[in-house]
Amino acid sequence: MNSQAHSALIWTPELSVHMEYLDNQHRSILRLIDTWWNKLNSGKFNATKENLAKIFSFLNRFTQQHLELEERVLDILEDHFDYSTETVAGHKMRHQVFRDDIMGHFHQDIMLRARSGDNGMDQLRPIAKWWVSHIKTEDRGYADVLAALTPERREDLYVHLIDSLLNRPIVIVGYKQFIKALRQTS
Repeated sequence: MNSQAHSALIWTPELSVHMEYLDNQHRSILRLIDTWWNKLNSGKFNATKENLAKIFSFLNRFTQQHLELEERVLDILEDHFDYSTETVAGHKMRHQVFRDDIMGHFHQDIMLRARSGDNGMDQLRPIAKWWVSHIKTEDRGYADVLAALTPERREDLYVHLIDSLLNRPIVIVGYKQFIKALRQTS
């Protein structure tokens, strides 16, 4: 990210995991962070404790839903497509570190900064860097597996995923909801 008012977190084809819904979520996460960054940078974000808590909460919920869905895909790849158990466990562990350490510290830091009048803009950098790095490296492993699936095997994956979602739904929040919430912070 940079301090200019244009999109600094740009989606490129090299970030694709070859599953449209996960790609769309990755795009939305990057756009969400970039939009917040630009609004902070332009001074169009009223960085009150309440506004920061509201936007952090949205980013956190969006992140949680994405990681949960991605982990379900990983479980299906492990259970039905011979994807490495160790790779899945390591991937999930890195998600947990992100949830606990990076997002946990981000929430604490941004709330402390709000009390002192700081908008917390520099706190978005590690979040953005983690996402880009994670997509380019960690997600690359399962992306290569997804890219190699035949249409029949891909359909089988989707059937398993739909079954998983029917048994344990994930509450979905979207980018448009974030933009609406962000507009309310001006």
